[in-house]
Order: sequence, then structure tokens, then C-alpha cells
Amino acid sequence: MKDGISRLCARNKTDSGDFQKILTPILAGVASTYAPLEGDMTLPAEIAGVIKSYAQAIYDRHTSWDKNDLNKLTTDELTLALQAIIPAAKNFTNEVSDDE
Repeated sequence: MKDGISRLCARNKTDSGDFQKILTPILAGVASTYAPLEGDMTLPAEIAGVIKSYAQAIYDRHTSWDKNDLNKLTTDELTLALQAIIPAAKNFTNEVSDDE
């Protein structure tokens, strides 16, 4: 996460696509720990949607970042990401289990 945020902070100009490309793999790795992967090793569409929305939320917040403290910034963003993605992944896993 710190590497991704560092790369985003180093850019002169970013757009939401940059945040999607850099952060989605990181956030998907977190989610895959809690949600089952499909046969082709992809996350279920419901979880992928949560990740995409969350990467957009990070982009929406980035203008208020203090780029001088990357450790705090990374910790804050990772904490928020975990609070959003883990429950969504666990809820999806529980829904799938209930349907079987």
C-alpha cells in the first residue's frame, strides 16, 4: 500500500484511473484473503465492485492528503480500506455459504 500511495504522491497530476490501476491490485489482494476466488482466480463481481468504489473514494480524498508523512497517510488509508473491504468480503462469503 505504501508503494502505491508513494507512486501516486510522486505524480504531478493524477486522475481516478491512476488510482484504479495502482490501488486495485493491492485492495484485491486484501479482499482475496477473505472472499473466495472464482475458478479463473478473479474476485466475484460484487467484491470487485466494492474495490472499484473504494479506490474511487481514495481518489476523492487524495486532495486532502499530507504528502509529507507517507507512513501516517498509508496507515490511515490502509485502515480505512480494511474497514470497508473485509466486511464486504466476509458478507459475500456468508451469503454464498447460506445459498449452498
